[in-house]
Amino acid sequence: MTPTEALERAREDAKMGRVDRGPHARQRMKERNVQVEDVRRAMMSATKAAHDRENDTWKLTGGKDVDGDGLTVVVAFDPTRLVTTF
Repeated sequence: MTPTEALERAREDAKMGRVDRGPHARQRMKERNVQVEDVRRAMMSATKAAHDRENDTWKLTGGKDVDGDGLTVVVAFDPTRLVTTF
């Protein structure tokens, strides 16, 4: 998957509501007072994607939450869902 494809996939998954938060993501969201809608907005507005081969995750940057604040989202794609962490 290329960075452009990762951004497209993240945008589509966010648009369709396919955001599955694992325990780590839920904890980080609670600590940072981040809501699911913040994650979805950041995924849809992200401008860069960088692949971490070791963890097979994508770091999405340049996105904004519902308040317009920058929010970095790390996603791991599998064939059927999107898993987000921060």
